[in-house]
Amino acid sequence: MIRHYLRQAWAMMRQNRLFSAIYIVGTGLSVALAMTLFIIFYIKLGPVYPEYNRSRIVYLDQITHVIEHGNNYTAMNRAASQSLCERLRTIEGCEALAMVAGSYRYDFSVNELNECRGLFVNNDFWRVYDFKFVAGGPFGDTQSAAVVVSADFAMELFRATDVVGKEIIVNNTRNRIAGVVESPGGCTPKCYAQFWLPSSHTLCEGEREAHPIIGGFRVAMLCRSSGETAAVIAEVKSTIERLAQEQPEGNSFEAKIGEHWKLALGIEEDGATLLDALSKYIYILLALLFIPSLNLGGMIASRMAGRMDEIGVRKAFGATNGSVLSQVLCENLLLTALGALLGLLLAYLITLSASSWILALFDGRVNRMAPENVITVEMLFNPTIIAITMLLTLVLNLMAAVVPTLFALRKSITYSLYNKR
Repeated sequence: MIRHYLRQAWAMMRQNRLFSAIYIVGTGLSVALAMTLFIIFYIKLGPVYPEYNRSRIVYLDQITHVIEHGNNYTAMNRAASQSLCERLRTIEGCEALAMVAGSYRYDFSVNELNECRGLFVNNDFWRVYDFKFVAGGPFGDTQSAAVVVSADFAMELFRATDVVGKEIIVNNTRNRIAGVVESPGGCTPKCYAQFWLPSSHTLCEGEREAHPIIGGFRVAMLCRSSGETAAVIAEVKSTIERLAQEQPEGNSFEAKIGEHWKLALGIEEDGATLLDALSKYIYILLALLFIPSLNLGGMIASRMAGRMDEIGVRKAFGATNGSVLSQVLCENLLLTALGALLGLLLAYLITLSASSWILALFDGRVNRMAPENVITVEMLFNPTIIAITMLLTLVLNLMAAVVPTLFALRKSITYSLYNKR
């Protein structure tokens, strides 16, 4: 029976080409815009390469040092010191602690290239961030002259990725390549770079200050589970407060610390939830889906008014309301499926063609200076995103078809047969 209804729906679609085209395009545009929104927020908040552990990571990005001078004060924004990092490493619930130093500007020269992006990292960096090594491995406990490079950077320097053991000159210092990783993109600004040097490197001496609290290292703490992030944050704040009490009077320190989603969405309130942060975007999503559905519902209501005589004839020959409703739903399902496929193609086209700027729509932290904001297959073809978008579209479109159809079926056979006379 379903097969028969679908064949009949295909025939009706070919007979009413203008209505079908408007319905498919309208559904496709709403799916494309909703899908694009889902993709953007999945890339920002979901587990993507190499930040697969986002739900378990706590970031300590900034410590504000305030010095009071009578009625005046001076505020400086710094990162954490190496001494503080060592203290935080022993916090209960912390599985690994990544220390990251380096300018967000392209200020390194490598071989004959200028304005290259490099970071100084410790060994735990490779535990917190799940980089895929295509050759070699982390620098581990080797000399400070070791370096890890991205595959794209290796191709730019040597026209090959199997370059383990070769040397590169970074700011006039020779460094042996210990490993090559699959290239990250600018959509992961916490760990994005073209090469990574050990935090023990001589070029990193300026970041290793003797101060017990402030220094040059941004911190990413990998918790044992996502449920322990709140406890780890509280313990980090408590540790900094205890150290601050040991400083001379007039010095205060305020840490900017939080889970990945809070920093990505710019949320600073301690009690805020992810649902609170996404509420305004949920309204945008509902508008993108509901408004086209209302318009389609009006089109279907107008079309049902023109098919009243057909419904009357079918009911006169014994058709039940359920069979008529099933036919209409099959027609709607076919049109919705075609519109959804069109929407998926449009969403991927929008995302890929605008990848250089679209990821910065709701997040200024995305590295606009990256060679490419790489959008991979795992970011686009995520089954959960596709399923949610398709389910919402199907439900709203079915509602748009069911409501006018039920109103039409409430009319008597006599009214349906003679409504045009």
